[in-house]
Amino acid sequence: MTLELPSNLFLTIVVHPGPEPAEIASFVRSTLVEDPRFVPWYWQALSEVGEDDGEREGAPTLSDLVMLGDDLEDGYLVQGKPTGLTIEPVEEDMAEDFMTSFGAEEGWLLHTRTVTAGLPKEEGALLETMAFHADLLRAAVRQLPVHRAALRRVAQGSIGPFPPLARADTLVDVLSMAEIRRDYADPQDFLRVWDRVDDTDAGGVVVERGLTIADELAWKRRSLDDGMTLARAAQPGLTRWTGRRPTQREQAMLEEAESFITPLGYNAQTKTVEFTAVVPADAHLPPIDLFTLQDWLGANVENAGKVERVVVTFPDLAAAEREAQPLREIGVVIQFYADDASVQPLVD
Repeated sequence: MTLELPSNLFLTIVVHPGPEPAEIASFVRSTLVEDPRFVPWYWQALSEVGEDDGEREGAPTLSDLVMLGDDLEDGYLVQGKPTGLTIEPVEEDMAEDFMTSFGAEEGWLLHTRTVTAGLPKEEGALLETMAFHADLLRAAVRQLPVHRAALRRVAQGSIGPFPPLARADTLVDVLSMAEIRRDYADPQDFLRVWDRVDDTDAGGVVVERGLTIADELAWKRRSLDDGMTLARAAQPGLTRWTGRRPTQREQAMLEEAESFITPLGYNAQTKTVEFTAVVPADAHLPPIDLFTLQDWLGANVENAGKVERVVVTFPDLAAAEREAQPLREIGVVIQFYADDASVQPLVD
């Protein structure tokens, strides 16, 4: 199998207001620069980006950073291998893009984007780079008052679904238990999909998954399984099902699953496409079935008209209730056969 890497790794750490610039500089020095795995290239103050001689070769000492004076407060970057860090104050307008500062309007932002095209095309190189990023995030949680932090792997394709608090591209995240209790009736349903869960001093958790998965398709299988599990566990209506853009390989992966739906046809008078669904008691509708049903909504039937309703009929009430939440979220009408063999709608 050909190894496919993600295109980028994104590490974002947002620190609450409070630490002085020198304290942040000490963290950067001890956790990045002094890590034996780090190979420094250059560093510079952000106020000097674009200026001649702005780049200083190698890595900064702590006294180098402190000597920046006011420029230390304006931000700086340290670049090297396997990654670097840009350190800057959070600006109020950053809150407009949630993934930039996680909604914070002040504090410190430590972030980096690692382009994986510069890595050797081998599994170990990516795994070591992801581990380095994850170690930086964990160290920040231990040593600084972190508001929120995340490590994400980003690639061309996007499958979904997108349940609350679990982006499909997230490897490591820092979350509050209050958020988890808000979005999931049973927080353990959320926590158990992760490979590792550590408590934070601030009453939150650091959740991690997939740090031993290099290939992008293998990662998509994992995140898709997690996404489907969490979509069923989340409070109704919180999962987003739009934004799906699978690559050819990812679409082929989706189509490997056994389908449990059967089309019955199109009713031009009611503009309805109808399906039946027979799902084994130990299974659920696979993603490909849900996406197929979703794609029919708003589609056009050749020489017949537009589809305004998609109806799925189950053999009994229990089967309909078991599959109801994701179907309702994508806009499907659910029916079932009652004991008297009549077809009844599933009422919310």
